Amino acid sequence: MEKVFYEPGKFFIPPYTIILLNMHYSSKTVFGLVSLFLVIFLFSANTVNACKDIIATGDVTKGDYNLLLKVRDPSRPGLQVLTHIPKGYEYTYHHPWTGEPMSFQVNHSYIGVTSEQDIPPNIVKSGMTLTAAGLAFGDADSVSRWINPTRYAWDDFDWIRYSCEQATTESEAVHLLTVEAVDQLHATGVSENLCVIGPNKGYLIEADAYRYHVKEISDDVDVISNYPRELWDTQLIRSRFIADSYNTTVSKNVIENDLIHLNGIAQIRILNISSDSILVRQLPFFTNIGYHDGKPSFFMPPKTIHVGKSKTVGDFYVSLKSVSGNSARVQLTTAVHAWEQAVLDQIHPRKGQITVSDMIEWSRLDADDLKDVRPMCEATYPYEGVAIYQIPSENYQFLSKGWFSANHACSSIYVPFHNSNTDIYQTYETGESAQLSLSLYQNYSDELLPIIQSVEEVFLSENSFFDIWAKQGTSSQAVVSDVLTKVDTSMQEQAWLMQRLLYNISKLGRNQQKTLFNCSEGLWNTNYTTSIESMGDSLTEFSLHPSFLKETIIQIMQSTCTNYINITEIIGHPVDELIEVYEQGNYLLNQEQYIDAAVLFQQIINQSKNYFMTNS
Repeated sequence: MEKVFYEPGKFFIPPYTIILLNMHYSSKTVFGLVSLFLVIFLFSANTVNACKDIIATGDVTKGDYNLLLKVRDPSRPGLQVLTHIPKGYEYTYHHPWTGEPMSFQVNHSYIGVTSEQDIPPNIVKSGMTLTAAGLAFGDADSVSRWINPTRYAWDDFDWIRYSCEQATTESEAVHLLTVEAVDQLHATGVSENLCVIGPNKGYLIEADAYRYHVKEISDDVDVISNYPRELWDTQLIRSRFIADSYNTTVSKNVIENDLIHLNGIAQIRILNISSDSILVRQLPFFTNIGYHDGKPSFFMPPKTIHVGKSKTVGDFYVSLKSVSGNSARVQLTTAVHAWEQAVLDQIHPRKGQITVSDMIEWSRLDADDLKDVRPMCEATYPYEGVAIYQIPSENYQFLSKGWFSANHACSSIYVPFHNSNTDIYQTYETGESAQLSLSLYQNYSDELLPIIQSVEEVFLSENSFFDIWAKQGTSSQAVVSDVLTKVDTSMQEQAWLMQRLLYNISKLGRNQQKTLFNCSEGLWNTNYTTSIESMGDSLTEFSLHPSFLKETIIQIMQSTCTNYINITEIIGHPVDELIEVYEQGNYLLNQEQYIDAAVLFQQIINQSKNYFMTNS
């Protein structure tokens, strides 16, 4: 197939469209086809599933690592799960044009975030991945129609999989995503903003089936969602319909019934001007597809904007600067540019100090935090999931790490996993954790988030302890892998148990809820040692309520202790005494001597940590 090259500032039509236009039609038929073509493209452009990415590399982060956050609003519906694909895994997939079978073998094991049905033996369809080579991948659809038009075209997950399974370095990943997938194969039936980070740098690639733009991100931060930037001009029907560039901004004085635009066809009409507000609507009205009263709507109501405020209005972001008599000063930009600036405004104060904790916080930004642009945590998408990746500059082959939110970040406890892990806690593989988080989201209470954050604080602290131990190099990579796998899966189990506790509390009466949410906020504190003490202290209060609540807290305490016993054994220390102390602690729990039991469990944790510190 003839290759189509992109020249900035030029408009052109995909080859398969040219074939259609070269056929002979009557003028009425041509008009009808063009009208249908426009309506289909305009309507479908607004229905894209929405992902959001943040990349931070080098000096903008707090440590010697690079970070990638991806919020996944999956185009393939289903509960989000973690899946581990081992090195050497073989499968067959079709050629993107002929449909002929192609054989593939995984060169680097990886952990992918997929919808529950997209795991082996089915073809793996990961929306984001972390590989054994220390590379992390994410994406966001960009809604171009410059695609492989055949039924064999690859989707974005095939695109990512093609690169992540084979690439050893960042440059190899980019080569596979661009030169091979685009220049050579014209493989994809979608256009994408592709994100890659490794130990040295990051990349943001805008691409469709025929062209691409590669941006290296070194010592910098960038954000992207479902829109092109450098390739804006190529999307004549969609992007150029809105504006002549993604970041065009116009300020002007308007009166009632004026139209304001960004050099595109779509525009904003000023319906009314009052003493302190304006009433506006996007035109043509049928292009403004959104959600009204929780349901998709083709006819969105007009919006009122007060002086000093801004609102998203369809594809635009409208700000009212002032009103003077029958005139108003209005600023207009694209909604996607406003979203980008709002997110960057949150990020910039942290430049030079950005951590995983910051990424977690940003994943929970709502529309109020972002001045009425799209929230990061978005109720519109029931199966939303998030992954945050941290790739260190050294030891990235086994210390590259991810943090996974199985559903909406506002109602999920982030859990860790490393690229050297060989196992995942089962509820994060089956979708049960995602379903539990979704149920929490549907029963959301403002008391939940502080509790969730207190758990994550402990996980971040304790996981960092074992990363520091692993860096010392006193144990083999096999031992490090086994320890980190146990630590991560233990935290995954504890998060599952804690979310079960919160869900069960949320089903109780309001008075009980308030009491128990207050108690739950104090369960986790700084690290495991102090948290075990807090849990022991709380058991008397929880004993006054349904028994399964107390039993869940005891399970969390036991999970913590058994993990420390297991990892102590992995590094070669005897554990008979630790097991004996553990049995004594369980006996005291059965006798309802909760505080004394917690003291024994603390001994297990402290002794195990001493072994790791002397081992390093």
